[in-house]
Amino acid sequence: MKICIIVDDYLPKSTKVAAKMMHELAVKLKEKENEITIITPGVDLKQNYKKDTLDGVTILQFSSGKIKNVSKAETSYQRIHTF
Repeated sequence: MKICIIVDDYLPKSTKVAAKMMHELAVKLKEKENEITIITPGVDLKQNYKKDTLDGVTILQFSSGKIKNVSKAETSYQRIHTF
């Protein structure tokens, strides 16, 4: 089965417990013969997206601005000026 997990923070850059737990879940699902893809933002990416593999799990990072601890006004400004 193909499974896509969309998360706002993931390994290897993150040191947060939630990111590690998501990775452990992905690895366990992979061990059960599933094809796992993680989609997550990459704040410091120079290109539009980056494809990587960690412990057999495919990670797709897409270029984004900061998404946590950002005021609504700042977020709205970024959205307006993205297009």
